[in-house]
Amino acid sequence: IQRLLRRLRRSERTLQRITQSGLVGIAVFDRRRVLREFNDAFLDLFGYTRGDLLTRHITIDDLAPEGPASPEHRAALAAGRSIGPIERECVRRDGSRITVLAGAGPLTEEGDIIAFAVDVTAQRRAEAEVRRLNATLEAQVEQRTAELRDLTGQLEAFARNVSHDLRAPLRAIEGFATIVQERLPPEADEQCRHAAARIADAAARMERMILGLLEISRLARSRLPLEPVPLADAAAEALAAQSQPLRAAGADVRTESGMPAVLAHRQVLVQALSNLVGNAAKFVPPGERPRVTIRAEQHDGTARLIVEDAGIGLPPAPEARERIFRPFARLHGREAYEGTGLGLAMAKAGVERMGGRIGVEDNPGGGSRFWIELPLASAGSDTSSRSNAEP
Repeated sequence: IQRLLRRLRRSERTLQRITQSGLVGIAVFDRRRVLREFNDAFLDLFGYTRGDLLTRHITIDDLAPEGPASPEHRAALAAGRSIGPIERECVRRDGSRITVLAGAGPLTEEGDIIAFAVDVTAQRRAEAEVRRLNATLEAQVEQRTAELRDLTGQLEAFARNVSHDLRAPLRAIEGFATIVQERLPPEADEQCRHAAARIADAAARMERMILGLLEISRLARSRLPLEPVPLADAAAEALAAQSQPLRAAGADVRTESGMPAVLAHRQVLVQALSNLVGNAAKFVPPGERPRVTIRAEQHDGTARLIVEDAGIGLPPAPEARERIFRPFARLHGREAYEGTGLGLAMAKAGVERMGGRIGVEDNPGGGSRFWIELPLASAGSDTSSRSNAEP
C-alpha cells in the first residue's frame, strides 16, 4: 500500500508539473460549461487573472462566442469521445481576438471536460502575410511577364527589320564590289583590286554576323522538342558539316566509340557540336596540323560530350574563358583567326535552350577541352513528348 501511495504521489507531482509547465493552456470545465480548473498558461492566453475567476463565472461561451465546436464535436463529447485538435477564434478578456488550436475530452462521469489550447495567432498572421506577399508577387510576375512579352515582340519586329533593312544594302554592296572586281582593267594596280576585295569581304562578313545574331535570337525564343539523339550520329553529322575546312587544314580527327544517346534537339546539337569542331580545327598555331578528339563521359544520369584539341589553348583568367561564349567576344584579332565571334555564343544559346550546359577547360595534353552536358536519353521518361518551356 505504501508503495502504491508513493507512486500515486509521484504521479500527482508529475501531473502538476505538466499542467503548470506553461507550454500549453489547460483547463477543466464543468457540465454547465463553467471554468473550474486551469493553469497559468491558460490564464495568460486569455488575459484573465485568478481574481477574475473569484468574482465571476467564466464559461466556454465567454472564451469562444461562436461556440467551442460544431454540433458533431459536442455530440462526440457527450458520447465520451475526445475531439481535436481544431482551430477556433477566441476572445480575450480585453476583447481582442486570437486564434487557438484546441482540443477537449471527457474527464469525469459528472460531465466535466478537460481542454487544452495553444495560441497560433502569430503563425496564422504570418501565413496570411505570406499569402498576401505571394499574391502581390504573382501580380508583379504577371505584369512583368506581359511587359516581357511586349518587349520580346518588339525585339522580334526589330530583328525582322534588321534582317530586311540591313541585309538588302549589304547584298548590294557585295554585288557592286564583285562587279568592280570583274570589270577592273588589267592595268589596275594591286591596291585597287585589294580594296574592292576587302569591300566584298566586309559586306559578306557583316551579313554572316547579322544571320548569326538572328540565329541566337531564334534559339532564345524557339520551342525545341527533345528526343533521344545518339551522340555518335550527332558527331558524324557535325564532322560532315565541317568536312571542307577539316580537309583543308589536314586535321587529324578521332571519334571514340561507345558514346550514348542524349535527350536533345538533333539539329541544334549538331550545330553546336559543329561550331566546337570548327573552332578546334581553326585555332591552332600557324603551320601545325589540327588534332581533334570527340568522346563522351557518363555521370549521374548525364552525358558530357567532349571536343578536345591540341591548339593554342586558353587564357589563364577565368573571366576571359567565360567571355568567349558571349556574342562578338574574341580573344584574338580577326587578322590572326577569321570569324564573326558568334559561333560559341550560338552553341551556348542552343545548348542552354535544350536544358544543358556548356563549358571549356584546359586539355591536359595541351590545347582546349570544350564540353556539352545533356541528360541521358535513358534517364528521361516519355521522351517523345518532352520539350523545353517557352519563354
